Amino acid sequence: AVQATWDDRCSTDELREAILTKFDQPLVFKGKTDSWTFARAWSPVEICQLLGHKRTTFKICPKYGTEAFRKSFKENEAIFETQCEYVEGRFSDFQEWLEDAIVREKTPERITTRDNTHSEKVPERLTGQPAKKLKLEHEGDDNETGKLSKSEVKSPSDNPFSRYSRSEYWAYADYKHMCELCSDMLELQLAIDWSAFGFHGRDGKDSTLWVGSEGACTPCHYDTYGCNLVAQLWGRKRWVLFPPDDSECLYPTRLPYEESSVFSSVDVCRPDLTKFPEFARAKALEVVLSPGDVLFVPRHWWHYVECLQPAVSVNTWIELPSDAHDRVKEGVVRILVSVFATEQETEKEWMNPNEVVFPLAKNIDLLSWALQERTRDPELPSTTGSPLQDGISMEDFVRAVTSERVVSCIVEEMLRGGGARGRGGP
Repeated sequence: AVQATWDDRCSTDELREAILTKFDQPLVFKGKTDSWTFARAWSPVEICQLLGHKRTTFKICPKYGTEAFRKSFKENEAIFETQCEYVEGRFSDFQEWLEDAIVREKTPERITTRDNTHSEKVPERLTGQPAKKLKLEHEGDDNETGKLSKSEVKSPSDNPFSRYSRSEYWAYADYKHMCELCSDMLELQLAIDWSAFGFHGRDGKDSTLWVGSEGACTPCHYDTYGCNLVAQLWGRKRWVLFPPDDSECLYPTRLPYEESSVFSSVDVCRPDLTKFPEFARAKALEVVLSPGDVLFVPRHWWHYVECLQPAVSVNTWIELPSDAHDRVKEGVVRILVSVFATEQETEKEWMNPNEVVFPLAKNIDLLSWALQERTRDPELPSTTGSPLQDGISMEDFVRAVTSERVVSCIVEEMLRGGGARGRGGP
């Protein structure tokens, strides 16, 4: 377990400085969100009622150990976002499903996944408590306010979640930027306030919302940019964290590709030590967050996250000076992945669903910008007269990646097995 030992007698500015320059271990803070009275009342049902008919994409996957899971995945296999299904729906639809209030439509024999393959569905039936009737408490223009309207009552089959058994599947509204989702709901944005950590003026517009059912999870990965503050508002979430020094033990992979995320090939909860023997040396830290807890995740710390019960949390990624260098590295990776992910099926397998494949010229422009930002780092020697000041061209990039040093590194990596599936290097 991890626990903060920060002296609360210190100022918020001192805490901010420590977050940016000193803390290198995960820490859990208590009592820092006591003033978030409105946000701390956001149960999954409450936040769904507040957001009502706002539409978003929900990630859906069979729960581990269910018949649906056994039919879709292998045991001890890491599940990536590209292997999940995705549903476009309203938060009110999610609320009905979360409360198990949907009268199931007849189960289809097969469902179509994101890659247009098919899988058998197991028989579904209602379980648990009797179905609850969805409260329709709001009237008005729901497309503008995001609230439910009495004028729209759908048949059960209109709910996109109705195909998924509540007991067999989990669903997740993850990575939802509040500046977009709540752009017309200022009161929700202002309900989040990170000033207790010294980040004055940082609120919901700088935060991301996560709403999931029990079992909803994020595969083990580390964020290439910044550090992270995560506030648990409702329910409990399990975090399994590993230090950057354990990267070799976690078999990193950039496939599927997501800018700013490096994934582990290992199912860290049920590892296959025959396939991934080095994982046995990894040093895991585990913590269960409860409402009111705030977790600090340092730069490049690996983490796997799972909802132990229906849960709501928000986070904010804090920018660091090292991001300038990491953006250059991400720009190089994006170009290489995009060049090879040209076929439609390859793109679906390699690119995370939230990734956009830009044309090569656009990627070169983005890399040029990142390089120019990197050269402005005051800790670097002066770059006056450097060609980087004018950006780079495709020819510059090709010359760089085909240089003797780079090619030798690629050959060395492939010879040691780093290019094989399940054996990525850090």
